[in-house]
Amino acid sequence: GSFWHHNVEAPLTKQDMLRRIDRLYGRGSVPSKTPRVFARVVNSSREILAAKRLRDALEEALPDASEVYLLLILDLQTAGGLTAVAGEAGRNILFYSITEADTLMSL
Repeated sequence: GSFWHHNVEAPLTKQDMLRRIDRLYGRGSVPSKTPRVFARVVNSSREILAAKRLRDALEEALPDASEVYLLLILDLQTAGGLTAVAGEAGRNILFYSITEADTLMSL
């Protein structure tokens, strides 16, 4: 989850973040070979172009994970639904578009 709303100087927050990091890297109750799924809401169209680079960086950071999946969520789109890019460039990357109407309805 996000940490912008946490006081990163607070001992309890530090402990919680260290626990999350340990779980991510498989040093806790989740084995390191467990597949990982990352979801991100895209803030700019540049992030779409950087999706492969982000997936590759996550795979490099988690070399023991059997698979690393990346779901990028795009809101305020003209059409909704799930999209994948064919080939190696799109391997394990999914895009989910939410229509402008659905975005505005949820506000």
